[in-house]
Amino acid sequence: MNNESKVIIGTEQMAKYLGVSRPSISQYLKMGMPGNIIGGKWHFHLDLVDDWFKNKCYAKYEGEKNPDELESETDL
Repeated sequence: MNNESKVIIGTEQMAKYLGVSRPSISQYLKMGMPGNIIGGKWHFHLDLVDDWFKNKCYAKYEGEKNPDELESETDL
């Protein structure tokens, strides 16, 4: 991917993009969300953040039971 196709946004735009509050962005950063400080402010490559969330969600469910099986167990 060349530099022209990379979209870089600030914290406020990232919060709007993800539909969360600015403090949530701080929590995601503590959890390892990729970002860089440029000129004293956080900036994010959208493609890297999207990949991070995809991998984070996949890792969360990897090895767990099928959600349909979990639902049927609670119906006992």
